[in-house]
Amino acid sequence: MEDHIIVNGQHLETPAWVVTWQEDGRIVHFSGDRRQPSSVSEIVLHESVTSSVQSTERVLLQRGLGVHLIVSPEGRVTQHADLSTTRLCHAGGHNGCSIAIEVVNPYYGSKGAPLPWTRVIHAAWADKGKYIVPTIEQCLAVSNLIQTITTAGMVPRHWVGWKNNTLAMSKLPAERQSRTPGIWAHTYCAHADGAFLVLYTILHMEQGLSSGAAYERAIQLASTQQKTIQL
Repeated sequence: MEDHIIVNGQHLETPAWVVTWQEDGRIVHFSGDRRQPSSVSEIVLHESVTSSVQSTERVLLQRGLGVHLIVSPEGRVTQHADLSTTRLCHAGGHNGCSIAIEVVNPYYGSKGAPLPWTRVIHAAWADKGKYIVPTIEQCLAVSNLIQTITTAGMVPRHWVGWKNNTLAMSKLPAERQSRTPGIWAHTYCAHADGAFLVLYTILHMEQGLSSGAAYERAIQLASTQQKTIQL
């Protein structure tokens, strides 16, 4: 276990449980175009629709995509590229300015949740209406990563989908999908993933709930037939 992520070739301390491609040769190193560190202004949260880090790596490679960080079901983080100097393909027009965090999650809950996932909710914002909730360990790891990255000044602590106490859980209107510094759920610009992770992290980081309380409150709020949540 390491206690750092790699940013512009340097080690940045984090409370997350991280192993980088430099420490473990079994971790896929996603290669991409080089970018200037000053261009980074966003974090994009993804969910994989897979059930392991290895299958996530394989699918991304097959599709010609890449992410900077992957969070395993147990909340362990693997780093696959330098956060500030490597541009990876994962979110269309946001690729050049964003850090991609991929949470391993089967997502679709029509057949229940395979272990270690245990919670399935009915939610109108989720694709096909039944959503497998990430593990509490995954949610806390994401919160720790966001805390580290925003505290370091790489990305502002601004929640792009949270406006006037209303949190978007699905795609934003077209006029709000352009590049905006801050934390994004992937669903804000494409697909239907990442919103629950944003919800949990706001409850934990901004509203001061403990990890366990934030998790249960997020599940309660996300179990809705609406596509927005009042916070």
